[in-house]
Amino acid sequence: FYQALNNLGVLYKDIGDLKSSVDYLKRAIKCKPDYIDAINNLGISLKLLGKNDEAVLSFKKVIKIEQKNKEALNNLAIIKYEKGENEQAINEFKKIIKNHHLYPEAYNNLGVVFKKINKLDIAIKYFKKALDIKENYSEAMYNLGNCYKIQNKYNLAIEMLNKSINLNKENEDAYYNLGKVYDDIGEEKKSIESYKKALELNPNFSDAYNNLAIKINDMGDIHQAIALYKKAIFNRP
Repeated sequence: FYQALNNLGVLYKDIGDLKSSVDYLKRAIKCKPDYIDAINNLGISLKLLGKNDEAVLSFKKVIKIEQKNKEALNNLAIIKYEKGENEQAINEFKKIIKNHHLYPEAYNNLGVVFKKINKLDIAIKYFKKALDIKENYSEAMYNLGNCYKIQNKYNLAIEMLNKSINLNKENEDAYYNLGKVYDDIGEEKKSIESYKKALELNPNFSDAYNNLAIKINDMGDIHQAIALYKKAIFNRP
């Protein structure tokens, strides 16, 4: 019974109903107080709700039950990264890797931190390591592609972003960044197609509207460009 409650909580999280997710996960934990999966999932849903302090308590509860639980340790390190505590996050991810050297998520997340602090060669190393362990890891491919874009290695960026999209066709950010790469190399048609695909997936994507407006204006369609710029402004967070 408690497993069904946990699974319901996860499904509600996946469809974005975080309040219901939290309710079902708390019911699962009430039935089985040491149910690690439910406690960890509760932390994830609380984090998505912006309740980081409560999420941290959940992850720490998991670690109290199972000291080297990689998911809880990884989630705690992510929270440190999101708070801007980059050095602490790096140290935490490295500790996870030391105990779980085949855990691709930790390598990917470590790469994300190094990318943020502009240590791209180190970031690339960790993204590649994640892919060595988990060949079809869409998120690591996406991150690697973005690093290559920053380094102006456009062919490699296109290759990685397309591979990421083939594994996850719902990633509007991958289409958007692919559009930016095509933009950089003058592939106007492919750039426009990529921005349009990003907007199909997310009709509120302000930056995609803006970049598409620039391309449409360059092609001479001023009225459509005006409409797109207005959408970019309307959807600006």
